Amino acid sequence: MKYASLLMLLASVAHAGKFATDIKDLGDRNPARRGAAFYKLAFASSAATDDLVNGLKASSAPVRIQCLNLLGRTRNTKGLAAAANAAKKDSDWMVRREAVSTLSRFDDPRATSILQDAALHDAVINVRLEALTRYSRERGLRAIPFLKKFTADPNIMARLVSARELARDGDASGRELALSSLRARSPYIRQEAIGVLGYIGKRADEDKLKRIADDPKEAVLIRFDARRMIRHMDLAREPAAQQLSTLKSAMADSAQATRLWAASELAERGDSASLAALKEVARDQNAVGRVEAARALFTLESR
Repeated sequence: MKYASLLMLLASVAHAGKFATDIKDLGDRNPARRGAAFYKLAFASSAATDDLVNGLKASSAPVRIQCLNLLGRTRNTKGLAAAANAAKKDSDWMVRREAVSTLSRFDDPRATSILQDAALHDAVINVRLEALTRYSRERGLRAIPFLKKFTADPNIMARLVSARELARDGDASGRELALSSLRARSPYIRQEAIGVLGYIGKRADEDKLKRIADDPKEAVLIRFDARRMIRHMDLAREPAAQQLSTLKSAMADSAQATRLWAASELAERGDSASLAALKEVARDQNAVGRVEAARALFTLESR
């Protein structure tokens, strides 16, 4: 037994730092080297967990962010503990934002508690919004009582994000807030307002979104989002049994914007049939929407 324990200890020491060079390369200026390191670590999965946890001590914020992204894929307790610590203590808000995204992948009471705390109390609104969105998307209907706490939040972005997430579950209580926010000077506020109205799906609001989509003076991204939500509203009016077929056809459309919309819709749905459709397109070497499908799947894996 003593010899067995000694061998195990030696093996763990030999393994420690096995991926240290790859983790360092996550912060390399060369995008090819960064990409190679990321994919190697992604495929190594749980074998790289200890090194990824150590990577959170790196002075480079981009390295810490990538380590958190990869730890979310392992879904083990070490990754949970490391992400929890980063969400509470890291000095860089972008690292904390990635940490809450990683935590959302763990269906664990500890992760839930930290996500809620970040959504309510983080000093940076970007972190709060990420925590709120991820908590909603991963917890589904269980998140509704928590989302309703933000209807009176002093920050309008927090109110709009909670309204958007509630609208995805059929709650139209944020409509008046969204309508008034369409006149805001901030493009970020207008963008969120468009999302709320798109998920609520009233025909009267569709006309407003069409005017925004056709306004040459409006920001390109705002117009893009308006068109995307108009497509979403049209899709939502189709019989449920037909919607998947519509999205599959859109994945083969000659317009990239249409393919991107269809891929994001399929990814957002996240059910087995939608994911199967994305995988089918991604694996087809001749498919027009192959790249968009692969990107959507990769984004899902990174959450």
